[in-house]
Amino acid sequence: MTVNRIIEDTRKDIIKKLREERFVETIGKIGFIGTVSSLGIITAVAACAILIRFLQMENIVLSAILHYGPGIAAVFGTVSSVATYYGWSRILRGKKKLRVREEGKSEVQNQLGEFIQSLPDMLGSFAGGCFSQASSTAAVSVSIAVSTVAYIPAVNEIFNDVVNAAEQAVVRVVKRNAEEPIEKEEEQIIEAEEEEIEKQRIAGKLNLRGGTGEKERVIVELMSGNEIAAWVFADSEGNYAFHVVPGDYTVRARLEGYESAYSTPFELAGKGVQISELTVTSMDYTEPVIEPKPVAKKEAIKVPAQPTPLLQSKAQPTETPLPPEPPPPKPRQQQQPAEAPKSGFFVGAGSELNNNSARKGSTAMGGNVVLGYDMNKNFALGLNTVYSHDMNVVSTLESMVMVRYYLPVTSSFLQAEAGGSLSTTEGKNSVAPLGGLTAGMRLEMENRWYLEPTLRGGYPFTWGAGVTLGKKFGQ
Repeated sequence: MTVNRIIEDTRKDIIKKLREERFVETIGKIGFIGTVSSLGIITAVAACAILIRFLQMENIVLSAILHYGPGIAAVFGTVSSVATYYGWSRILRGKKKLRVREEGKSEVQNQLGEFIQSLPDMLGSFAGGCFSQASSTAAVSVSIAVSTVAYIPAVNEIFNDVVNAAEQAVVRVVKRNAEEPIEKEEEQIIEAEEEEIEKQRIAGKLNLRGGTGEKERVIVELMSGNEIAAWVFADSEGNYAFHVVPGDYTVRARLEGYESAYSTPFELAGKGVQISELTVTSMDYTEPVIEPKPVAKKEAIKVPAQPTPLLQSKAQPTETPLPPEPPPPKPRQQQQPAEAPKSGFFVGAGSELNNNSARKGSTAMGGNVVLGYDMNKNFALGLNTVYSHDMNVVSTLESMVMVRYYLPVTSSFLQAEAGGSLSTTEGKNSVAPLGGLTAGMRLEMENRWYLEPTLRGGYPFTWGAGVTLGKKFGQ
């Protein structure tokens, strides 16, 4: 009787530990996805900053990644760090609670007890392969540092000064190694003179007219000829400042969806310069129509009647006719905004997280390709293909036909999908019908580019969340 009770208790312990293993496995995948995503976004932000600063590549996609990437990376890094440390705490807590029962001495108890005792070590080795405390801590630290530089104006200014100084130092080293010895001496004298010149301060303020933009998203660039000498973000009140050496400069302010504003060219020499307020105007802004005020007609002046003279002159004075009144001004016709294209093809590609129903609770990561046609401003047809892998044994290929309806008020849409799903698990293939409903929003950008964040649910994938970058072609 005692042996049976020991076997039953041991069996329950094994089931409990196996459940704990599955739970920690899920936590490990979340930490791994967060770490990889955070580091990938930080790498993309760094690459965009290099392209914009050194290669002068101005593109709406690069600017969007540079503006919003640090915040998204910080979110992924935080999720990674929290999941990692929580997973390790569960492993350590499991080891402390586990102990071999001392109620029986049978061989069955000893064998099962040794198996239970080995589970925490197996669990720890698996978790160590899925996520690392060091990597998750590094990811969240780097993402927070990048976000601080991107979103705090004072830190951004200091960072720009350091980058400018490092860039000038690199340029000086390259010039010294590339030119002749005589030219090296002349450059050293010129550089020494430039270093003796103190940097001066250029400050100003900007304002937004129309649109829904924010002042702290405005990029203010200090132009020296056709080159960008320095750039900063304005603060929430529109203030900005530069610290540069004397020279001839022009200030340019630009923001997505707005027309760029330029200051008058000026010379910085001897003391700081205060720039007049710049106004950045929305591309959709129209001047309000001022209706002319009606002109009040002057009342005729009544002249008191004069007594009739006894002798009237024969010649009667002729009355001078009044000039005709000018015709009323025609009302100014407001320019009708151009309607968006009602038809045309669109192509996009993106990434997605979803639930792979071949293993309940499994989270997969992958990408998608979309090809569609906007029939009019309300409906669209297309094809969508999604490939995902759960970073373990399950890979899934989903292919579907989509029918999309654009909501008339906002830029959001609803989309019905139907097709098939092919899953591969350890070399075994399985096919299942697919159906679902997707809700999303199309965010228009310049040059007919767009971003579409989406959230979908259905069978057999259960749920999916992703973002697609695409471009429209058409009328």
